[in-house]
Amino acid sequence: ISANLPTVIVPIQTCAQSAVTADFVRRVESCDSAARAVLPKMRLQTWLMPVLVNRRVQVALEGLPRSAALDAGFIPWDVVALLAAVRPHLFTGWDFLEVAFPSCSQEPCNGTMLTQPSEATGSHSNHSNIVSVPKFITNETLILETMLELLCSVSS
Repeated sequence: ISANLPTVIVPIQTCAQSAVTADFVRRVESCDSAARAVLPKMRLQTWLMPVLVNRRVQVALEGLPRSAALDAGFIPWDVVALLAAVRPHLFTGWDFLEVAFPSCSQEPCNGTMLTQPSEATGSHSNHSNIVSVPKFITNETLILETMLELLCSVSS
């Protein structure tokens, strides 16, 4: 965070606007790609996550935009975060925040990140302790189609 490099942080509120369901997994099955190796984990995630995690996520995000498919799939956290970094046009409502991590003199540390709005914009030159944060995905279908395109393009 303190390095002078552009940094993107994608919160749960944004990631939960997209969900991978069994229908999506079937589409990945039709790809002749290395992504087929993750199919067992994807199937397991679509079965477990709606029960173990997504119910709590939905309660925590009450009143906020979220995928209608959270009852039937899993949140593709890592892929959504990757897309925010490499395909930022798929996201809107970008905020720039100054961030800091309080020092920790003894264990256990709580790891809480402190944030406050920043005057920075996308064209600023000093990236130290500044993160960009997308609030919304532009379109869940577009996120999933982009994800499928990337997964299917990895040669086996």
